[in-house]
Amino acid sequence: MNPENLVQAVRDRNAARIRELLFDGDPPRVTSGARTETEFWDYKTDIPNCPKGWARVARHVLAFHNHRGGALIFGITDADLRFVGASTRFDSKTFNDKIRRYVGDRIWVDFHREAIQSDQRYLGIAIVPPRGAMIGYFQDDAPTFESKCEFHKGDSALRVGDSSKIMDRSTAIAHQASLGSRLVGSPYAVDTEFFRILALETPRFIQRPELSKQIENALVESRTSVTSLIGIGGSGKTTLATWAALQAHERGIFHYIVSITAKDRELTTDGIKSLSASSTTYENLLDGIADVLGFPEYVGRDINEQEVEIRSLLENSNGLLYVDNLETVDDPRVIQFLDDLPVGVKALITSRRQAVRVAVRPIDVGPLTEDEARLLVRSLEPEPGFGYIAQLHDPEIDQITESCDRLPLAIRWTLARAGSATEAMYRADALPESKGKSDGQLLEFVFRRVFDAMSDCERAVMQILSIFQDPSSAEAVVTGAGHPGHLVMDALDDLTRDALSQRLYDEDRNDYVYALAPLTRSFVLGELQRRPEVEKRIRKRLSEWYEAKDIKNLDERLIIREIRQGRGSSDDALVDLAQAAQKRGDLRTAQEMYENALKRNPNSWRAARLCAEFERHVNRDTTRALQLYEQAAANAPRHGHDRALIHRELGMLLRDSGRVDATDAAIEKFEIARQETPNDAALNHALAVMYTRKGMYMKVITLLEPLRSHPSPKTREMALHELVKAYEKTTNILEAAEAKQELAELRTKGQPR
Repeated sequence: MNPENLVQAVRDRNAARIRELLFDGDPPRVTSGARTETEFWDYKTDIPNCPKGWARVARHVLAFHNHRGGALIFGITDADLRFVGASTRFDSKTFNDKIRRYVGDRIWVDFHREAIQSDQRYLGIAIVPPRGAMIGYFQDDAPTFESKCEFHKGDSALRVGDSSKIMDRSTAIAHQASLGSRLVGSPYAVDTEFFRILALETPRFIQRPELSKQIENALVESRTSVTSLIGIGGSGKTTLATWAALQAHERGIFHYIVSITAKDRELTTDGIKSLSASSTTYENLLDGIADVLGFPEYVGRDINEQEVEIRSLLENSNGLLYVDNLETVDDPRVIQFLDDLPVGVKALITSRRQAVRVAVRPIDVGPLTEDEARLLVRSLEPEPGFGYIAQLHDPEIDQITESCDRLPLAIRWTLARAGSATEAMYRADALPESKGKSDGQLLEFVFRRVFDAMSDCERAVMQILSIFQDPSSAEAVVTGAGHPGHLVMDALDDLTRDALSQRLYDEDRNDYVYALAPLTRSFVLGELQRRPEVEKRIRKRLSEWYEAKDIKNLDERLIIREIRQGRGSSDDALVDLAQAAQKRGDLRTAQEMYENALKRNPNSWRAARLCAEFERHVNRDTTRALQLYEQAAANAPRHGHDRALIHRELGMLLRDSGRVDATDAAIEKFEIARQETPNDAALNHALAVMYTRKGMYMKVITLLEPLRSHPSPKTREMALHELVKAYEKTTNILEAAEAKQELAELRTKGQPR
């Protein structure tokens, strides 16, 4: 029998397949190829009935788990491998309850009852899953029997051949170190004459189409000398750049490619490990170029002479210099060299922040997309320790990758440290709030250097955003930072571009707000909590701002406080502030508040109407007033006085707008208003004047005759003036004469004595 078939059945948790591989018939008989216990299976006569027996089962479980998984078979005698059947009825829950004390919760054993006989004896198959990247350890001491203890808490076990060997703590740690597969970093994939290219850091490259296309275009673009991939640690910059360099080599784009890495550390399953970087100085860079191009005589020469010779070699040479992890280079001459590349040579660099400034095409490497993250997770499944990924469904994968901010390194790290689908979900959920030493290594690796390299203003912005779970407005960030507003806004833009902060659109505010992704927030919050005095100062500034203590007028303070705290209708509050400022003659503030109200809520008909009135009567800007009234009309209530008022005033503006269709447009708006307020005298008079323009005199008479008895003399006079013309035009001589008489009497009464 091929043992790999059983290993696959264990991964699939397929008890029927395990029985098929190890046994024939019913009652089951051990097949000829399985009559010896191996590193993958072990036979037991019956289910244990004492603590010592369960401790021994726990030893086998942990030993199989720390190897490649396996199967414990119950109901088979040790001596002659004869089926006698297990006698105690068990299920998975009961089985795991018995061993949990010793192996903890991270290992779940599936227990199956197969080949059940008439007397209820059965073949018990306990399927032990394989480990992840980390081995397991005993969580408690085994029972002491005759002054002997089989294992102690902190020990481990490993399946070797047909035995489950106990490892003390130091031996187990050494074994773990021997398994510590690197998560990043590897030797060169191509190292031939004229070509030295790093190998991909992962076994399978996950295509990121948009970024890959940007890099490929930049490398062949004539205006670009330096293609710079920028992003936080673990975002996949090196993988993308290495892939691009390998693609360029395969397609023969460049005559030579020199790859140099300044990487001085990597993240493994055992934590952050130091590396010996191949390039940290200008001399290293020049020596590397000379070596790849086949000029060993230039290596080690006087630096000035060497620079001249190397520049001469590179000019118009159609080559590519690939410099990885540029941020760890502390020799400014390397940056100067890249800023002043000879004509005809290009550079591809990766860095956490932009360093090269001349003829550079910056490409921001942010998180994976949802589809890319899924592909990454699925690509890990064939690797040792990741077989459990087959049990994860897409929504669960999405949940895990979201918790990891969709950073490739964080995703791989989290999955590598899990031993099952359940544990992967648990670790991912806990990761953003984790302050443990192990997960802290991930945060330290990803964020430490970029955080330390930030300006004081950028760090202050990150600290403010870390304090609150909900996104913060730009105004709140400016207030809390304690730096000039323009510097804070520049910092927000830079941090967003570097994928360290997120810019989100808030529909309620109709403006952008800012937040940190979960992992970023966890790191920055941990840093801030080490400096409680800084956190205290930030919270004090924000508290005073949210309470509007900077506003002297108490009435205005109440309104501003509501706006800043996000309660109520912020556009209504801003309109109230505008009206208050207008009453006291502060027209600049009034206009600013009206505009802010409209910016916050473009659908606010109240803000649009009042702002239109301000433009109409204060600024005398009819064009802007018309635009605002049209905006108000588009969002006006369906019925009621406010709808009528908006359309009436819009009609008034249209009437005198000078548009070719001014009369018809005004009539349309007036008629809409009249549906809501048919007894509005001013409206009816304005509409009648428009009908007079069009010669529709019967409509004028219908509208204005009721106003002949209006209590306001002014209204009666205006109505009679239009009625006289309408009566005359309709040859109603008697009514015209009476109207003229009434008009004359009104005007006589109105003359001063």
